[in-house]
Amino acid sequence: MPHPPKLPVWKTTRECYRLVFAHAGDFIRISWLWVLVMIPVYAAAHAAIWYLTESPDSMISSFRLKSLVSMFPNVLEAGFLSAVAVSWHQLILVRHAPTTAPLILGRTVLLYAVWGFALFLLPCMIWTFMLPSEDIPTAWTGIYVVTSIIMLPIITILPLRFSLKLPAIALGHDTSLTQSFQQTRRNTLRLSLTAVVCWLPALLIMIAIAYALPDISQTPDLATYVAVSTVMSYTYAIPAILGITWLSLIYRHFVLTPHPLDSHGNPS
Repeated sequence: MPHPPKLPVWKTTRECYRLVFAHAGDFIRISWLWVLVMIPVYAAAHAAIWYLTESPDSMISSFRLKSLVSMFPNVLEAGFLSAVAVSWHQLILVRHAPTTAPLILGRTVLLYAVWGFALFLLPCMIWTFMLPSEDIPTAWTGIYVVTSIIMLPIITILPLRFSLKLPAIALGHDTSLTQSFQQTRRNTLRLSLTAVVCWLPALLIMIAIAYALPDISQTPDLATYVAVSTVMSYTYAIPAILGITWLSLIYRHFVLTPHPLDSHGNPS
């Protein structure tokens, strides 16, 4: 069996950012309705988190449980983001330009959401749940650390090797996890590097914006909720759309055009 072509790290990264900026208008077109739906969700989630963790009647003190509660909007958002992701994959890979904001959760979108949750969000939730908290005996801390080290490759490397599954779903192709794992062999480090380089700048910007925004739990007026939730939705969307573009590029590299990108980041 021939070795898969090596994924070019920097060319793939440049192409990822180029495509996102080149199709910024398309992104606004297919995401505005999703953001509109998520505004009240983020507002309600922050109010609930404050009530459960910070209010005088708070019921949750564990950092681990607080983190899990804060993930609720992300779980709900996965369905809407999947509709955007499917349209974005089709735009990047088959140049199918979107005409409306996709919000219909059809079979393809639901399948994409389930697999996206299983491959990326669920491992993060498991990792969070496994973090030691202040309410466990000190003797158990070492067990948590050892278990986390064992789980680290499972929740970081395997999702990358299985990630060809998602663009395949968006295009209606039948790609199994085994096929994805085989097609990306000898590229684990390159997949990790491109993922980090593509996502890290956007994640740092997202964190900076999140810290700069006012705490809506402390200023619970409607205008602040709407403004902050809108900014948060698009701030979280930037790493997401970069990640979806990255998925598209690695699928194009390993499946659609099984050879490296040229000096301009295009299939040669």
